Amino acid sequence: MKRKRISIEELLIQFNTRSKLSQLISKYVKLTPRGNSFVGKCPFHDEKTPSFNVNDDKGLYHCFGCKEGGNVITFIQKFKNFSFPETIKYLSSYLGIDFVPEDSEKLNLQNKVFRILSLANDLFVKNLKNDISAINYLKSRKIDQESVDNFQIGFCPNEEKIINYFSDFRISLEDLKKTDLFIKKDDNNFFGRFKGRITFPIFNYANKIVAFGARSLGTSKIKYINSQESLIFKKSEILFGLTQNYEIIKKNKELILVEGYMDVISMYQNNFKFALSSMGTSLSSNQIYKLWNLVDVPFICFDGDLAGQESTKKIALKILEFLSPGKSFKFIILPSEHDPDSYFHENNYQKFNSLKASAVGLADFLWKIIIESFDDFSPEFIAKIDETIRSYSNKIKNRSVSTEYYKFLMNKKNKFLWEKNSLKNKGVKTYFQKAEGQINEKLLIVYAFFEMEIFLSMIEDIAKIKLDNNSLEAIKKDIVTMISFENESKEPPIIRLKNKYSSIIEKLNNLYQTHLKVLNKSEKAQLFVQILNNLKLPDLIKEKEKLKKMITKSTDKNETYKMINRYNLLIDEINVIKKKS
Repeated sequence: MKRKRISIEELLIQFNTRSKLSQLISKYVKLTPRGNSFVGKCPFHDEKTPSFNVNDDKGLYHCFGCKEGGNVITFIQKFKNFSFPETIKYLSSYLGIDFVPEDSEKLNLQNKVFRILSLANDLFVKNLKNDISAINYLKSRKIDQESVDNFQIGFCPNEEKIINYFSDFRISLEDLKKTDLFIKKDDNNFFGRFKGRITFPIFNYANKIVAFGARSLGTSKIKYINSQESLIFKKSEILFGLTQNYEIIKKNKELILVEGYMDVISMYQNNFKFALSSMGTSLSSNQIYKLWNLVDVPFICFDGDLAGQESTKKIALKILEFLSPGKSFKFIILPSEHDPDSYFHENNYQKFNSLKASAVGLADFLWKIIIESFDDFSPEFIAKIDETIRSYSNKIKNRSVSTEYYKFLMNKKNKFLWEKNSLKNKGVKTYFQKAEGQINEKLLIVYAFFEMEIFLSMIEDIAKIKLDNNSLEAIKKDIVTMISFENESKEPPIIRLKNKYSSIIEKLNNLYQTHLKVLNKSEKAQLFVQILNNLKLPDLIKEKEKLKKMITKSTDKNETYKMINRYNLLIDEINVIKKKS
């Protein structure tokens, strides 16, 4: 079988994706964590104070003493005194891959293309300043000068200007044709791929331009185009915006993944300067690991339309395979008519931050996918749900994470079916309607005497509730106290309770007969949950209104974020209670 040739750059990407520089270097140098890096005593000169720095995110090391530095290849070569081929052989063995280097001719071509694309970007950036139509278009999209400069946005001129420009650098038309800047029309004719379009340079992990994205100014049927994949450009290995937003991502420890480069720029302009783009709606294993190397739990915010929703579901299922303890994703759900770019044209920072605060975790998102697929809850289809849960859990290679996902999703299913079956019962609905006002408080006490098992199962929640009726509150407190200290008495709490409150048991029995006796065990449990929710509701509403006032006055960004998150949770809980009442 013919072995695949790969470039040195691809080998480095493989290393940075699958391993960490600190892990390799720590085999030879004692390293200590310090911030986002590691430090140790330099192996290339004698020193008493550690000045040798290793940065896993960048895949680089540097000694501030002797100025030695580089990537994993330069370290191995220098430390082990290896030749370049010996170094590559060692690194390939370390990664467990069969590396066949590209020939020198191909490597030279790669370097030549890197230079041409870098020069082309300089031309596009300069040309933008002189083109009124391009400038006006950017203004119409509300793209400010800071974003233009930060993302090196340009405008591609016609073929003649491109050829004349490169002739000054002694780069021939034949060399230009080897890049993606020109498209072959026929044997003698070529035309500029990005002519008359706004350009966005695309950088690899080594901060070299490997491709361009481009947007038409007018009403072209094809609004956006990208460079084709090539020797140096593999879309699955790129995260657009990483070069520009890397430092902020590491500082904030936050990351939002979006679909396109315009979304990244819109996020940047609205103070979310930690967005990256996957260059489309798919996500490769390389990209997943790179995202996790940056933050433990990135956000995904794709378009809210049907296509975006479907893409998000596919990505959620793909992520499962690679999950490990502490590594996951959250999903920001946009309204169906919006992508991130259009959302910010109509909304502000605070509104998006609220969406972000209510982002859905991966496990909850999976449950949403599962339950949306079913509208029949007969035994056969419940079994199908079980199979789906088992299938999703089995996708996860990490055994402990797989087990926890299975338990989580099965609990979700059981709770959902229990609630659904109970609510379908008309009799239960009738009793829910009766359980209003002070009747809730009386029924709570009824459960203590006649349904002690159910009462005990919610004892912690009961203790936190304050009843409006002072007499009933005193009885409730007494019951909770008796139960809490049941081990200090020879008599079971139910006996002591009935002896102490024998005078009111007859009245409570009437309530039991009219409200509870006709219900089965699960229906009684469901009704009790609803009673507790109804009793909690006033306190939840008070807390929500208090938080609302505090949020408007808060000046602390972190505290505001926490309060917004709690506020959204309260709204959800209140709405669920009201819906079920």
